[in-house]
Order: sequence, then C-alpha cells, then structure tokens
Amino acid sequence: MNIKIKGKTKEGVNDPVTDADYASHCAMYYGLKQTFPKLTIVSEEHSKNDPICEDQKPFDTESISSNHVAVEYMNNELVFAKDITIWIDPLDATKEYTEGLYQYVTTMVCVAYKGIPIIGVIHYPFPSQNPQTYWGWLAKKASSNFANVVHSEENKEHPRVVVSISHQGKVSEIAKEAFGPKTTVDKAAGAGYKVMGVVNGTYDVYIHTTAIKKWDLCADA
Repeated sequence: MNIKIKGKTKEGVNDPVTDADYASHCAMYYGLKQTFPKLTIVSEEHSKNDPICEDQKPFDTESISSNHVAVEYMNNELVFAKDITIWIDPLDATKEYTEGLYQYVTTMVCVAYKGIPIIGVIHYPFPSQNPQTYWGWLAKKASSNFANVVHSEENKEHPRVVVSISHQGKVSEIAKEAFGPKTTVDKAAGAGYKVMGVVNGTYDVYIHTTAIKKWDLCADA
C-alpha cells in the first residue's frame, strides 16, 4: 500500500494516502482530462507519477453501455465549458481502506455547473466481482439500480443518525439535542457510504459539523 501521512485533520487524526489513491487519481483525473480537455477538473490527490499518468487513454464514450449512462429521454443542453467543474475523490475512506474495512470505501465524482452540483456519482469498487455505481442527475434522472435499493421508513420517534468516526466534534450531542434523547447515533466512515446509508434507509439523518472538503461533499449533494 505504501502508506504515507499527508498531515492531520483539525481533529488531530492522521490523513493517510496510499498507492491506491494515486492509481485511482491517475485513471480518473487523466481519463477525464484526456476525454474533456477544456473542462476544469479538481482531484483530491496529485500523483507523484503524474507524468506517467498523462499517457492515460481517453474514455471511449461511444461504447459506454446504456446501463451505465441513460441518455434516452434527456434533452441536450449547451453550456460553456468554463461553467463546468468536475470534482473527484479518487478513494474516499482511505484510512479504512488501509485497515481492510472495504465496505466504507467509495470513489466519487461530481459535476458542478456554475458552482452548483448537478451530477453526483458514488462508486463502490468492493467487492471487486460485483462493484456498484450509483448516480443522479439533478431534475433529470438517476441510475436504474436505485430501483433495487431497499428503503426503510424513517423512524421519527427514534431517529437513526450517522456521524463520522474520525471527524466527530460535538455532533453526537447536537443530534440528541435536536432530535431527543432516544436518538440512536452510529459512527461510520466515508462520506459516500454515509450518504448512501441515508438513501437506503439504514439511517434517517447524516450530520457533519466539522470541516469537510468539497470532493467529499459535492457528489453527495
């Protein structure tokens, strides 16, 4: 894994980076850059092998299966390239990745138009034999596999709140103050994992009160 520490979070937790982060950055950032060279693309990582990554081939957008990108029933819209920014998180929950807690690990992409998130993509690379990708396009469409998500009804009497394992702050106290003493507070890793937990009804609310980075937030918004 070649684990290195980029620094510490404001909460004093180590912020690791691995070769997997760099490899994912290489494929995602340069694949997008080669495919859409005029767009602004921002990645959490900057690989030490960036000169090698520049040989990354463009994505073959013509052969992408309609199971992944549903273009039917969506009208074309012309926008200026300068108004589009793509944010990518090559590997969310790196710390948990190094610990083998792969259920928390996702990769995330967000397309923002004039600073407003309009497309979010959350991809679960594990288990490798059955990776899952969920995406939504504001006011247009969502990936077909959302139909297979089993959603639990909200529990308004005993709400289930999920908070970050490593960026807690006073969020547990805030949750119980807001929703009552019977509130259940669970801890989990990965912004993508926690948001999908709300989508599928595992949790009723995801609360984060400490600092958060745009590549963690944009795809989930």
